[in-house]
Amino acid sequence: MNHSDIASSYNTIGSVYRAKGEYEKALEFHQISMASQRSSYGDVTHPVFVESYGNISFVYLSQEEYGKALQCVQRALTIGLSVYKNENNSHVYSCYSCVGAVYESKGNYETALEYLNNSLAIQRAMYGNSNHPDIAQTYSMLAMCYHYPGDRRKALECFEKSVEIGNGVYGDVNHPDMVTLSDSLSLYSVYESQ
Repeated sequence: MNHSDIASSYNTIGSVYRAKGEYEKALEFHQISMASQRSSYGDVTHPVFVESYGNISFVYLSQEEYGKALQCVQRALTIGLSVYKNENNSHVYSCYSCVGAVYESKGNYETALEYLNNSLAIQRAMYGNSNHPDIAQTYSMLAMCYHYPGDRRKALECFEKSVEIGNGVYGDVNHPDMVTLSDSLSLYSVYESQ
């Protein structure tokens, strides 16, 4: 097994710990992964570092350490834009989404909308009008960024679009993402009708 395989394994383990809410263990494994990547690739402008910095930023975001999350994801975005240039790439749109999520969490909705719309533009360029779960998620995030400053009409449009795309992805299956989206839309619709 070479260093990149080992790094990938550590990265995966870190992601599992993050999903379990064990953030310190997640950071530990993501940092081990990054150290292994550095020994394999040296330069931190290699594409693998886009994902590594992105994963670390997701851990910090989960911990509500927004400054650290923003620092890591902006590093990932800088590398991604440098490496992939004008190519549409899932790592780049994920970085845009994460930056948007950080700004949304900090209450800076205008900046969040800018990054989320960049993410959506790349997703649409990659997937066209087809239904994709990342597009549904981005519309859901956009909805929240319109909701909090008070643009209820745009928020509802984005929630509805998110559910529509999610239904196209998951069909009638009771997928956890669809339950969450449908519940959010239902609550939002009730809230708006009052």
